[in-house]
Parts: sequence; C-alpha cells; structure tokens
Amino acid sequence: MDILLGKKEDIKKLREIIRGRKPSYLWYIRAHRTPEREFLNYMKNNFTLLLHSNFIDCDVWLFRLPQNYSLGNSNSLTSPIFKALSCSSISDFFPTTRTTSSSG
Repeated sequence: MDILLGKKEDIKKLREIIRGRKPSYLWYIRAHRTPEREFLNYMKNNFTLLLHSNFIDCDVWLFRLPQNYSLGNSNSLTSPIFKALSCSSISDFFPTTRTTSSSG
C-alpha cells in the first residue's frame, strides 16, 4: 500500500489505514520533502522504531505497531510526497529465499 503522508493533519488518515488493515509493521519512506515534526513524533511515540536508514535525499523508517495500539481520538498526520507502506508481517517485505547449490 502506497499512501502520501507527512503532515500533522495526516495522523488521522494514518490511524484510519491502520484501523482498516491492522498491520504489524509500518514502513515510512520520505523523499523530496521533510515530514512535519508532529507527524514523525506521533509515529516515534506510538510505534516501536526498528530501523531508520538515511540515503541521498531520502529516509526509510520501519516501525512495529503494538498489538494493543489504541485507535482512539488522537490528531497528528496527512499528505506531501511521502509514502507509508504497511504489511501484516515483516516477511511480506523480506521474503525468505532459499538457494540450492548443486555440487558436481
């Protein structure tokens, strides 16, 4: 799922996505623009940061959502050129690949 997020107003949209998909993990990819502080703080305060990598003009965060994540009435997220990707399992993003070698 690819959704533009990054402003304080986008927190509500993020919460709706989480409510509908119930992911265990959330990937957040930033490119071209910097997300608003309130947006990132919301994610850092409500989810467990597993990974953050910096690239040229880009950042990638991987968060784990708590099983008891409250979808109550909080405000904090909405939309520039940012992508939030969610998946049910980390293996959705890093599938196990098996290689076999033959000895001859």
